[in-house]
Parts: sequence; C-alpha cells; structure tokens
Amino acid sequence: MSGGYDNQAADAYNAVGGGLYNNIYADYSSIGGGSSNTVLSDHATIGSGYNVVIDGSSEFAYVGTGGNTLASGYAATIIGGEGHNLLGGNSYGVLGGGRNATQEVGADYCTTLGGQSTRFRNSDDFSSYAGVIVGGEIQSVVGSYNTLYGTYRDEISDCDYATITGGAMNTIGITGVWTKHDGALVFDSSYSTIGCGVDNKVIDGTDNTIGGGQDNFVYGYANTIRGGLRNRVHGDYGFIFSGTDCTVGGKINAGEYSGEYGLSSYGVLMGGSSNTASGNVQGKPNIMGDSASVGVVHDTYTEGVAATVVSGQGHEASPKYMPTIMGGYYNSVRGNYGTVIGGARNKAFSNFATVLGGYKNKANGRFSTIIGGSANTVNGRYSVAFGYQSKVTGDFSAAFSLGAQPCEVTTDNTFAFCVGDLVLNEESVVDAMSRRRRALAANEDQLGKLEKLSTANEELQKTLDANNAALLQQEKMLAELEAVLEAQATARATAEKRLDSIRRLAVSNLNQGPPPQQLPPNGALPPAGTDTSSDSSDSSDEVNSGPPPVQVSDTPDETHVAGDDPGADNMAPDTGADAPADSDSFKGSALDDATGPKGDSSDPKDIYGPTGESEPNAQGPGSDVEDDDLIADEPDLGLVDIESGPDIGDAAAEHDDPVNIEPELVERF
Repeated sequence: MSGGYDNQAADAYNAVGGGLYNNIYADYSSIGGGSSNTVLSDHATIGSGYNVVIDGSSEFAYVGTGGNTLASGYAATIIGGEGHNLLGGNSYGVLGGGRNATQEVGADYCTTLGGQSTRFRNSDDFSSYAGVIVGGEIQSVVGSYNTLYGTYRDEISDCDYATITGGAMNTIGITGVWTKHDGALVFDSSYSTIGCGVDNKVIDGTDNTIGGGQDNFVYGYANTIRGGLRNRVHGDYGFIFSGTDCTVGGKINAGEYSGEYGLSSYGVLMGGSSNTASGNVQGKPNIMGDSASVGVVHDTYTEGVAATVVSGQGHEASPKYMPTIMGGYYNSVRGNYGTVIGGARNKAFSNFATVLGGYKNKANGRFSTIIGGSANTVNGRYSVAFGYQSKVTGDFSAAFSLGAQPCEVTTDNTFAFCVGDLVLNEESVVDAMSRRRRALAANEDQLGKLEKLSTANEELQKTLDANNAALLQQEKMLAELEAVLEAQATARATAEKRLDSIRRLAVSNLNQGPPPQQLPPNGALPPAGTDTSSDSSDSSDEVNSGPPPVQVSDTPDETHVAGDDPGADNMAPDTGADAPADSDSFKGSALDDATGPKGDSSDPKDIYGPTGESEPNAQGPGSDVEDDDLIADEPDLGLVDIESGPDIGDAAAEHDDPVNIEPELVERF
C-alpha cells in the first residue's frame, strides 16, 4: 500500500497505490488509485476511477478507469468510461469506453468500443456472443457475431452475423412481434447488412442488404435495397436499386406480417417513386407475383407473375401473368402477356394484346395489335389498327385510318384503308380506286342490264324453240300432207289409166261384136285397140257398124255410146243419184273397201277374190304400174262403190250386151 487514505488490502499479494476508500478482498489483485473502488476476484486490476467494482467471478478482469462501473466476467476488460456494466458470466468481454455500456449475462467475447447506452442483450431464442458495438448512442445487439458501427438507436435483434455499418435508427431483425396470429413469431435476419442511412429495417429473413437511404425495409430472403426513401421488399431475392415509396412484393406495415399480402420473389425495381411491383393479384391472394421488373418510373403499379415496367409514369400492369410496359405515360396492361411499348393512356386489356404507341388506344381482342395513332380500338382477335379513330370488331382484320373520319371494320378477314389520298409512283391510288368504283358501279349496272337481257333472251329462245317445234310439226304435217296429195295424185293417175284401159277394152269389145271377149288365162286385159279375134277386118266392120251402147255406170239410165265418143276420155258424165259431187269425194268406193279404213293396214290381197291370189296386170304386158302398188298405196279417192249399185253383168244381160266383164275385175276398179 503506497499511500492514500483509508485503503484496504485484506488478502495476500495485493497492492494499493493510493487513493481513498479502495478495497481488495482477493489475492494477487491491485488498485492503482481512485476512490471507492473494489476488487473481489483474484488477479484482478483497477487502475483508477470512482466506484468501480470487479466482482468475485471475474478473475483476470481489468478496469482501467471509469466511474460507477461493474466488471463481471472472466478476463473481462473495461478500459474506461462511466456507468458501464459487464454483468455476470461475460467472459472475455470488453468495454473500451463511453458511457452506460452494458453486456448482459452470457454475452461472452462481446466488445463495446465506445458510445453511450449501448447494450448486448439476450432473447428467448438468441444470446449475444462475440458481438461488436463500435460506438454510437442507444445501440443494441441480440445475437452472435454481430457488428454494429452505428451512431444512434441502431439495433441488431435475433440474428447472427448481421452488420450495421453506419447511419441511425437502423434495425436488423425484430423480436417477439405480436400479430393477429396467436403468440409471438420468431424472426431470423441473420447474415443481413445495413450499410448506412436512417430508419432502415431488415424485418425478417436472412442474407438481406440495405445499402442506405431512409425508411427502407426488407421482409424476406436475400433481398437488396441499395438506397432511396421508403422502399419495401416483401419476398425473396428482391432488388430495389433506388427510389422513393417503391415496393416489391406485398404491401405490409413495418414490423408486421399479414397473410392478406403475398410475397414477391425475384422482383426488381430500379428506381423512381411511388412504384409497386406487387406480390399478389388484387382479389386473388393465391396468385403470387414473382419475377416482377420495374425500371425507373413514377406512380406505377404491377401485380402478377413476371410483370415488367421499364420507364415512364402512372403505368398499371395487373394481370395474372407477364404484362409488359416499356415506357410512356399512364399506360395499362390487364391482359395476360399483354404489352404496351410506349405512348400515353394506351390499354392492352386482352391476353397477348399489344399497343406499340400513340394516345388513348385500346386493344381488347386476343392477339390484337395497335401500331400507333390515337383513339384506335381493336375488339377482334388477331386484328390490327393504325391511325386515327380506327375500330376493328372483326377477327383477322385490319383498319388503317389516315383521315379525320372514323374508320371501322366489322367483318372478319377484312383490310380497310381509310385515306384522303394515296400516291404511289406519283399516281393517286385513291383516284384509281374511285375510277374503279365508278367502273364497278357501271359494270354492275351493265351486268344488271345484261341479266335482264339474258332473261329476255332466254324467254325469247323458249318462244323460238316452241315456234321451231311448231314449225317442225307443221313441216311434218305438210310433208305428210304432200305425201298424201302425191299418193292421191298417183292414185288418180293410176285410176284414170285404169279407167282408160276399161274404156278402151269396152270399146274394143264393142268393136269386135259377139262372141263375148274372154280374158286370157292369166287374167290380164289386152291393151286398148288390140285385135283379139281371128279376123281383124271383121272386127273393124263391127266397130264401124255402130253397136248398141254399153252401160258403164251404176245407174241404168246413163249410157255411153262408143260411136259417139271414140276417144279414151269422152265418156258420158255421171248424172245418177249416187254420183259423187266432185272428183275428191269417193266415199264408200270399192277402192276404199279394198284399202280399208284410213290408217287401217288391211291385207291388200283380200280385193282379188276369195282365193287370195293376186290378179295380173290389167294393163297387159309392158305396164309400168304394179297391181300391188296400186292397191296398197292408193289413197281414198271417193270412187263409187260398185257393189252398192246394180251389177254391171246384170245390166248387160238386160240390154243383150255382148260384153262379158268379170265381176272381180269390175270390183277392182
């Protein structure tokens, strides 16, 4: 004991250099000076200070100086400062200086280099071990291997290997947050880092990083916020480069968890302000919005899987899957896989719809496209619009409007090109089309006229065909009539020849006188004027002597005198009651009976007598008219029916007519 006042070294091998009211109650310990200092452990040392205590469990403890300081722990060290507390079991703990630094029980190997009101604490799930608080004010660490370089109210809680390198009021991890779920949730934010900034928080999840900024927080795994203001990442592998009021993932309150908001993994937001790459689709909390990408934009909202907004302002991309907005102003995509490249207030509201640019364009059809322009609308599938006020409601159609008037397509597979004029190689296509329309109209008119003319021609052709048919029928009838007339003429000539032969035969018989003329055995009559007697001179005399008249008609009163009519054609006229009115009406004649009724093909052989054998030619040898032809082809000449009148033979007998004419021959003629 070198000096001082009222100092005490109660055990062996102790030393008190001086001071006032210093006490050693252990062996091999020392107090260099100061006032009211106490050593209760062996091999402990207090250099100086005021009211410094090394308790009985703190062998090899060292307090260099300070005041109101407690060192409790094996080989604990307090270099200086005021109001420090190394509580029991703090082995190898170090307090470098500062004020009111505390290391709770069990915070072994922890170091506080300076600062004020710093603290290594323990929780139900984590104990402080080997942590470092470099300095700052009101700093707190709970967990192992954590490092806090902060300045004011920084906190590392319930995590290991976390680091806060600077700033103020930064937090990694939260302990015992009460939510609507029962009980406290255990959070783990190990391996997370806050570089600097103010009021940044890694609420829960490991391997997160906040580089700086203010009021940024991360909830999830392996997320990064490089900086900015009030940025949020709620999910895994999210990234915000910078910005203000930007969110990747569900919208949550700092330090709270709610099942109503989803996580968004792999989201990226490069910057801007008031942007959200949301984790859940509104009204569809089960649709998680992973892989969202937002560039440097303002007041932009996305939700769904893999939404992308590159730049611009006021955009909304909110379908379930993969919407894209590249830039522009207040563009919207609500259809899955829809895209708006640029422009302002453009909308892609159907799946796979695309608007390349322009103003107030709306693509409502699946796979529809608006190239550009203003106030264009596509409601049809696979359809395209361009220009001003184009509207397409048909599928697989297109409308290009380059004028001030609306251009609408309502049918499928249609291309409408609405322009004032279109020049191609210095030639107006519109004029050409107008000429074409006029030509088409004229052509349509001509076609209508041709159709009417064709109809009239068809009707005329029908009339002509009917007339031709009638003419053919008339020609046929005329031909038949000509044939009948020709046959009648032939029959008339034949009949006249036969009558002439009969007259000549009668004259010849009269000239010959008795005995009566006999027909040759073959039934053929001799030619007129042929001498059938043995003495030709006698015949001549008998002819010249004038025989009595011969009755040749069916009327007894009518006679023909051969001497009065020596010629072949000078027979007396028929004046009987049964005579025909003219030469064309020989109804009921023997010739008519021989040929049968008109149209009747009676056997002509019936006219030759009961034997059915044909008679020889009455003309005699050399006649060019055959009997069969005469009989078969003779028309109805209206000859007098010989059978109906008096029999010629009977009449000849009454007049003692030496002429003997066979009834069969007379019946033939």
